[in-house]
Amino acid sequence: MIRGALLRILAIALPLAPALAPEAAIARPADVAGWQAARWGMSEAELDRAFGEALAQLPVSTPGGRWVYGNAYATRYIEQVPLGENDFRALFQMNDDTDRLQQVLLEPQQRARPEATFRDTLDALRATYGPADARCATRLADGTPRLAEYQWRFATTVIHLTFLDFYSTAILFEGKRFGADPLTEDDGFSGANPRFLPRRALVRFHASGRPDLEAAGCTPDAAPPAR
Repeated sequence: MIRGALLRILAIALPLAPALAPEAAIARPADVAGWQAARWGMSEAELDRAFGEALAQLPVSTPGGRWVYGNAYATRYIEQVPLGENDFRALFQMNDDTDRLQQVLLEPQQRARPEATFRDTLDALRATYGPADARCATRLADGTPRLAEYQWRFATTVIHLTFLDFYSTAILFEGKRFGADPLTEDDGFSGANPRFLPRRALVRFHASGRPDLEAAGCTPDAAPPAR
C-alpha cells in the first residue's frame, strides 16, 4: 500500500521548503536541455545509444517487466550518480502513451540523514543552476505526505528538489537528536511530534510546459527569501 502511494506521488510533482542559506551569486545557465545526455522525448533505443554501458536494465519482477509510475514506467536506470556529497540512482521514466522520455528521477542511495541530504543537494543544485526560481509547500489531505519543494525553471527543463514525509503531515519539528528541520524557517522547536519520521529528498528533471508533472495544489512563491 505504501509503495503504491509512493509510485503515484513520483509519477507527478512532489512540492517545497523555506530557504536554508543565502542564495549565492552563481552564474545561471541560459537553458538546461535535459539531464546529462538525455533529451525529452527520447526513445529507449536513443537512451541506450546516448549512455552506452552506463545505462542498466532495472531488476524487475512485475508484469510487463517494468516499474510503473502512474502514467509512466521505467525499465532503465543508472545505479550511481554523484550529486554534491551524495550518490543517487537515476530512473528514466517513459510516458505510457508515447514510450518517450518524460522525466528523470534521482533517488538517494543513502536513506539515513535525509535532512542533510536535502541541504547538501540544495547547495549542489544552486552551484550548478544558480538561485532557485520558486518554492512551495503543501499540506495534503489526511493520510497523504506533506511535501516541500525548490524549483529551477528553464525554457526546456524544470528541476524539482523535493523533501517529503510518507506517513505524517506533522513533520515540522526539530529536535536535538535529529538536527535542524529543512522545512522550517527558524531554529525554534515547532512542537510537532518529535519522532524520527520516514523522510526522503528527491530530485526530478522534466520537460517544461508539463502541468501534469507539477505538484497538485502547490502554488510556488515568486522567489525564495534569502537568509
